[in-house]
Amino acid sequence: MSVAGEISTQKVFIFDDQSAVRARQRVIDQAHEQLKLLRTPALIGEMTRGIAHDLGNLLTLIQLASEQIIKSSVRPLPAPFQQLQTAVNDAGALTKTLLQSDIPSETHNKQSELSTLIQELKPSIEVVLGPEMTLVLDMGPTQAPLSVLIDPTTLKNILLNLVINARDAMPTDGQLTLRVLPDNPWTDPATDSLQVGHLIELTDNGAGIPSELQAHLFKPGFTTKGRRGGHGIGLSSIRQMIMRQGGYLQLGPGPGRGTRARLWLPKTEKINFQTRLSTASASLPVKQRTALVVEADEQIRAFLTLTLTSLNFKVFSAADGQAGLDLYLKQAVYLDLILSELVLPVLSGHRFLQRLYQTNPRQAVLILSAFTASEPHRQFLSDKPWTTLTKPFSLAQVKTAIQQSVSASIPLTKRVNEPSEPWAQS
Repeated sequence: MSVAGEISTQKVFIFDDQSAVRARQRVIDQAHEQLKLLRTPALIGEMTRGIAHDLGNLLTLIQLASEQIIKSSVRPLPAPFQQLQTAVNDAGALTKTLLQSDIPSETHNKQSELSTLIQELKPSIEVVLGPEMTLVLDMGPTQAPLSVLIDPTTLKNILLNLVINARDAMPTDGQLTLRVLPDNPWTDPATDSLQVGHLIELTDNGAGIPSELQAHLFKPGFTTKGRRGGHGIGLSSIRQMIMRQGGYLQLGPGPGRGTRARLWLPKTEKINFQTRLSTASASLPVKQRTALVVEADEQIRAFLTLTLTSLNFKVFSAADGQAGLDLYLKQAVYLDLILSELVLPVLSGHRFLQRLYQTNPRQAVLILSAFTASEPHRQFLSDKPWTTLTKPFSLAQVKTAIQQSVSASIPLTKRVNEPSEPWAQS
């Protein structure tokens, strides 16, 4: 055998220490893993927003169709129709939450009234439990509104998740008791200070939680359901959502047996956020207005066209940004209103709308999109005086948005002896 690096008359042997190469490869592999960890949430977020956008279009059509069914149905409405309407509204609100997952949450300023919310949620809870299980509601003696500082859709999803957990732990003839206890004190573990809020209690008569598992309940990835399903992210996410609102979630044994979930939420004074449109809209004259609808979804485009026509608009429509721009450049001087999606094929929504804005910054525009609060769309819209409506939306909501857009583009001076717009009378 030859010495390393020495040329033999028969063979060349080169001995190289591979440890440095392996070490460098490990560094590269670690960097790739870190990059994956950084990229995965962003990719998941992007995929989620894309799915939620498409879901928003479908929910808009479902909501509009259900409104027509309900409008033509006999009164009082059957319970399944009421549940359908509530479920569609909640699904729409959840879709908007998914689309806003990349921006600072604005739900911390929203409020829920517990008595009303739980009564609205009761049919859904009964559907989740099924006919064999029993739901017992105890709302307490108080008749005063119980307002808490949490978004209604978020609270409904939290309660439904806790109900599902209870259902899976109970026998087929189990009983779930939901109680509301106003002005109930608890100790905030973050500050070790005494707080007072409204308490929601859910107690089941299932097998209970073994004491050795109590410390693991709120760990991400932990589940007690085994092969029955469950991804172990529910309780961890629920507690985080509640704590972000200044509340707290506690799980423990119920009286006798079973499990009791205790959910404290900070109480707040009920604030009426409803705002009324300017009464000057009632003085707008009746005349045929013109509108341009730019929307890729054929069914939503047709619905918007029909709605505008019923409001005395002459309507032009386009399925992509380039066709919309061509129509705009031909009809701009006559257009009272433009309704546009932010996400468009051929010519992007941003490029179409930016060209429109550069041509006439005072043009009345109504943006109808699931992405109104998502970046980069939110930044794009921030300096433009346009009305926005997030998908999914109802017929009443789009009529109101049309009224807002047209009213904002016209001087609010009263015109005597002139009739109002048709939507102002509805």
